[in-house]
Amino acid sequence: MHAELISAIRRATKAMQRASLATKFDSNQPRIPPGNEDGGQWTDGGGGSASTPRSRPRPTAAASSGAPASSWKLQTREKIVGGERTLHVGPNGARIASERRVGIHTGTSTSRHSVLLPDGSGLKVENDRFGVQRIFDRSGNLLSTARWGRNGPEEIGTAQPAYFDDRPKRYVTIPIPQTIAALELYRWYLSSQVSGGLPVLGFRAAKFTGKERGLAPTYVGAVAEEDVDFACPRHQEVRGLTTAFANELRPLGMSPQVFGTAVHTRLKDEIQERNDPALKTEHSYWKAEQELGKEKLPRYGLTGTLRVDVLEEVSKNTVCVYDIKTGKSSFSLARMKEIVGSVHRHFPNSTDFFLIEVRPD
Repeated sequence: MHAELISAIRRATKAMQRASLATKFDSNQPRIPPGNEDGGQWTDGGGGSASTPRSRPRPTAAASSGAPASSWKLQTREKIVGGERTLHVGPNGARIASERRVGIHTGTSTSRHSVLLPDGSGLKVENDRFGVQRIFDRSGNLLSTARWGRNGPEEIGTAQPAYFDDRPKRYVTIPIPQTIAALELYRWYLSSQVSGGLPVLGFRAAKFTGKERGLAPTYVGAVAEEDVDFACPRHQEVRGLTTAFANELRPLGMSPQVFGTAVHTRLKDEIQERNDPALKTEHSYWKAEQELGKEKLPRYGLTGTLRVDVLEEVSKNTVCVYDIKTGKSSFSLARMKEIVGSVHRHFPNSTDFFLIEVRPD
């Protein structure tokens, strides 16, 4: 039944989708030059002012169709000089103590986030006024130092981070609890309480011999949209396609599960038809299981439970991963490992990953 429904959706919306995409996307559409306040954002075509960015409001997880409200609970909030200090508790028992300040004279912001897991492990993430992020373990050992640049997280300094050993640079790993702590911080950034940019999780993954994979977070935070676009040039295109398909399919009155499958199917078909070697789609079993429930997967099969990620190769070693969401699935260590395996199937030399959630506008 679901296969027939999806087939009907494809036939009914194919012409409409083609016409819609022709008007919505222009790869040559100008952007405001970097260095301006709105640098990197798309500008209106035609008679629009080159200095006026195109408005594209960002849906949060709580606001998007089918998405859950934030499950992070605010426990305490207090004012401090130049900012505030908060404590949030997550659904898995993780605690995030945050401190944010804005310089009185400089206007630049700094932040510090301490993530504590129920087992006592965790990490600390500090962002200074120069845009440098440092990640420490709970004992204060430095794990990484980076600044988000035009190509994503750029390592800074010559000091050797704590998680490196004497193997080649691509073979790195940190304890799993610290990786989980980074995932909790990323989920917190995705929650409704946090704003100020697009949440991004950067991590390095090495494909070892056998089944072992090393994982190490390189950046966790909210990044200005124009900076994400410079590092991941197809971000706006993937987001626009997702939104276009969702807007076309919503009036058909499908259930949330079938709607999600239809959007993911249309996106997969469109990208596969382009036959672009740098842009791929990959099935996600874990997203399907979270949104539909494990018991429904054997009943419906792949056609009725399709969920995909979009992978963009931006360099020989770097891939932007667009986590397409229309429902309630969250991000987990299992999903992180699934993504690494998916990327290495298409781009085996990749070691650096930038994860960006994409929901329809």
